[in-house]
Amino acid sequence: MIRKNLIIIGHSPGPGIVSNRKTSTLNRVRSWINKEYTYEWKNLVDYHAPTLKMSDVNLDENYVKTFDYVIALGNMASNWLNKMDINHLKVPHPSGLNRMWNNPQTEIDTIDNIKKYLHTTKTVV
Repeated sequence: MIRKNLIIIGHSPGPGIVSNRKTSTLNRVRSWINKEYTYEWKNLVDYHAPTLKMSDVNLDENYVKTFDYVIALGNMASNWLNKMDINHLKVPHPSGLNRMWNNPQTEIDTIDNIKKYLHTTKTVV
């Protein structure tokens, strides 16, 4: 099994989410990463926040910086990571409400981009 030092950054938990509850969003991300990789998942905040502001984010940037690979789910996570100067791969938010998923090619491209990103070598400068 290949192991990567990988974290996935999401926006916030959905309404009524219970730890490890299987949702379409979680299932979609699990299918992207598959069993070859171990990863941790953190959200910008630990509570459901449909209208999140950057000033509300309580994720520890120093913790995120300990990971070699960072995947941002959607614009808000990517914008925060950019603000914190954390290199990452931005992918479309996996929610079924995201209209990008109406195009089947989006899933294919997303999986391909993740595979390419996870196969890049990280070097310490």
